[in-house]
Amino acid sequence: MKHLLFTIFLFTQVSFSIEAQTNEWPYVNYTYAKAFMYNLDSKLRSKYQIVKDEKIDKTAISEGVLLTKKQAEKVIRITAKDVRALLSGLSKCFIPHHAIVFYNKENKPVASFMPSFECEAIKLKPAKPFSKFDAELTDGEIAEQLTILNEYEQIIKELGFPVLKSPSAYKKYSKKLEKNTAYKLKLIERTGVKQLKSVDNQRFDLSGIASYNNKVFVVADKKWNNRIYRVDTTFNAFTIEPVIPVCPADKIDFEGIDVCGEQIYLIEEWYDNVYKLRPDSCNLEKIELKWEDFDIYRSEWGNKGLEGIAVDCDNEVLYLAKERQPRRLFEIDLKSGKIAEPFIKTLGVQREGHDISDMKFENGYLYILERGRGMVTRINTETKESLSYSFQHVVLKDGKRIFDNGHPEYGMAEAILLTKDQIWIGIDNNGDPVSLYGKTMGLKENNHTVILIFERPEGF
Repeated sequence: MKHLLFTIFLFTQVSFSIEAQTNEWPYVNYTYAKAFMYNLDSKLRSKYQIVKDEKIDKTAISEGVLLTKKQAEKVIRITAKDVRALLSGLSKCFIPHHAIVFYNKENKPVASFMPSFECEAIKLKPAKPFSKFDAELTDGEIAEQLTILNEYEQIIKELGFPVLKSPSAYKKYSKKLEKNTAYKLKLIERTGVKQLKSVDNQRFDLSGIASYNNKVFVVADKKWNNRIYRVDTTFNAFTIEPVIPVCPADKIDFEGIDVCGEQIYLIEEWYDNVYKLRPDSCNLEKIELKWEDFDIYRSEWGNKGLEGIAVDCDNEVLYLAKERQPRRLFEIDLKSGKIAEPFIKTLGVQREGHDISDMKFENGYLYILERGRGMVTRINTETKESLSYSFQHVVLKDGKRIFDNGHPEYGMAEAILLTKDQIWIGIDNNGDPVSLYGKTMGLKENNHTVILIFERPEGF
């Protein structure tokens, strides 16, 4: 969840409230900070500010990467040093391509830090007062400023953003990004946006979706949604109805569902356990996995645990995804109980904002839902090669989301379903109402969760 939908409880775990010192930048209280990469064509010039009218500049290449508390504090600690020369600029130019924005508890930007590494300069908002140097800087003073700039650079790189040498290099990088993100899922016109209405009118925080006997079933991650629900797809507005009871029903936090033959598989994040359930019985059967035998300790996961499940029925292999910090993909041989992690290189360097919120297996491929990146990525389980399609252009358009999210720093895609010619993506909303942007998609003014239906690309 959860770059990602996160519950309010989780938000309190990963965000942080800082009491600002009046004599220390950024001079305001903030709750969290996010890093951005923007201005890749280097054309903003005097309009370099990352925040304009309380919104992130439209040239930003993503919804940003959340800083840890330690990283945010480090930025402030570095900025508390004598950075006068960087504020003036060691070079006469100022062409920023990175920024760190600090937000208050109302999710409004209250401060921003913008470095221009190739110009050896920084800009701050609010500005930090400084006096000009009386004399030309010595070589030693310049070296000190470059050391500080390098500290900033290391933070940016830790967050997964490249720091390049010139404006032309950023332009080439932009073209590379365009090429890599050219693969976009196409939303089915008119009928590709479905709101889910529960027959009991209870709030339903969608967290998993699966097909069984040509019918669609869903689960949610709230204690009052302690059943498996069937989706009535007869009408344009889908209706969900609880049809399969689950017992015992206490402390249920279902985060994923998949089906193999007549067996339903479920994961829950309260204890990070895996269960089997027959449709004609409410009794959960826990699958005993010997995690510790493979040096995997779930007690350290907290609310960053199991989020995705997929079953390879033919080979009796279970795939489980740990959501984030770090995200991990486990392959479990259900016959021997062996647990492996064969996709470490495929997932790449662990980065903030990269997560897994659901999965499905089909024909030798594992399809993972990357909520933070707004992508569906297909992984060949033999060769480990991957291919991605983006849906970010639908769920995040010009900085606008489908719901008026209380926690916009997190992605909201929670569930994925594959059909012969469609890809369904379930968007949780954490109880938030439909936004103005959502209404332009035909959604009604309520807090019902949504399924987006995309055309499935040929060969994907």
